[in-house]
Amino acid sequence: MTGATAVNLATKKLAGTAVGFTSLFSYASVLMSGWGMGWLTDKTGGWTVPFTVVIGATFVGAALFLALWWVKPNGYDDITTKG
Repeated sequence: MTGATAVNLATKKLAGTAVGFTSLFSYASVLMSGWGMGWLTDKTGGWTVPFTVVIGATFVGAALFLALWWVKPNGYDDITTKG
């Protein structure tokens, strides 16, 4: 869904770059999540805190997607008409 959102908001020339940029962070998060969750589990002595962090991150991600709900696709055309 992240790639589709990035393509929808980017121009035609930058669609591939937008998907690549969002994919970079997706792949980096996959690499870091195992280390981070393991570290957090070791430090807290259980799975309660890591699951709470994941649930909190889910709500933050949903809020960020909701913030983009009303954004017009390819809004770069509007910039030239306003100036």
